[in-house]
Order: sequence, then C-alpha cells, then structure tokens
Amino acid sequence: MQLVEQHVIARQDSRFAAIDQAAFAAKNLYNAALYLVRQSFIFDHRYLGYRAVYHQMKRHEAYQALPAKVAQQVLRLLDKNWQSYFTACVAYREDPSKFVGRPKLPRYKHKTDGRQALLYTTQALATASLRRGQQSDHCCALARGRRHPHCGQESAVEAGSQHGQGEQPKVCADSPCPLY
Repeated sequence: MQLVEQHVIARQDSRFAAIDQAAFAAKNLYNAALYLVRQSFIFDHRYLGYRAVYHQMKRHEAYQALPAKVAQQVLRLLDKNWQSYFTACVAYREDPSKFVGRPKLPRYKHKTDGRQALLYTTQALATASLRRGQQSDHCCALARGRRHPHCGQESAVEAGSQHGQGEQPKVCADSPCPLY
C-alpha cells in the first residue's frame, strides 16, 4: 500500500499560477522525452528505457525547469506508459476480441492546453525542511512502518493504527521530527 495525498487547488487560489506553470513545464518535458522515444522506436526499431531517456534529457531545458525529483517522476511515468503499450500489444496478439482496435503509441500532450500531473515524492517534499531542522508533516508518513530517516530506529506505532489516536510520538534525538 502506498500513502498518497491529492490536493485540488482552485483557480482562485494564489498558488494556482505557480502550480499551473509547473504542470505546463512537466508537459513540455513529457512531450520532449516522448519525441525521443517515439523517434527511436519508429525509425531505429528499438525502445529507449527510462535510463537512456534520463541521460539524454537531464541537460534539456525542459528537465531543468522542474525540480529533479519531479522531473524524474515525469520520465518514470512516460516509461510506465510505454510498458503499458507493450503489454497491451501482447494481449492484443493473444486475443484481439478484447480490444476495440489495435493499441496505439502513447500520444503527445496538447501544445498549449496540455498539462502533466506533478508527482512529488516524500523525498521531494521533506528533504529541504529536514536539512533546515524544521519539523515536516511528511516525515511522519516517511517514518510510519519503516525505519526513521535520521536515526534508523523502527517505527514505534503498529501497522494498523492511525496518527492522532492517543499515541504519543517518540522524538528522535537527532531530529526534531516525531517518530510515529
């Protein structure tokens, strides 16, 4: 099970413009990386996996317009889309009646209206505040059910329990972050 948070930001929110700009930059990265993969697949008859695309894109302006961990997640999503395409092709060859038509290559996002979902991992969110010595809400999710990122201690709360149900947080001596 993965811990996931989804935040819906209204257009009237003051943060909307910055998030929209980042989603547009993520779309540009997705399309640029997709171009590389499609050209290689169509003309060279070989698939460029995540690592090959990452090494070609890491100096690209679209990659550098985003935080590195977010840009990596965009490239991972592109790789996942291609893997799904290959899986669908195999299933289509086995039983075409399960499909309406032949599976198509992953498509580009619209040039002006397209946006790409932004995936922020806990590392992308919590690392900067932890370095500054500030307490992070995301550190609790990081430590829950795993070893604490600072001291390596086991999580003190049972797997089925929820935050805020009477447990007192155990504080790590090396960090102000509570260990749950």
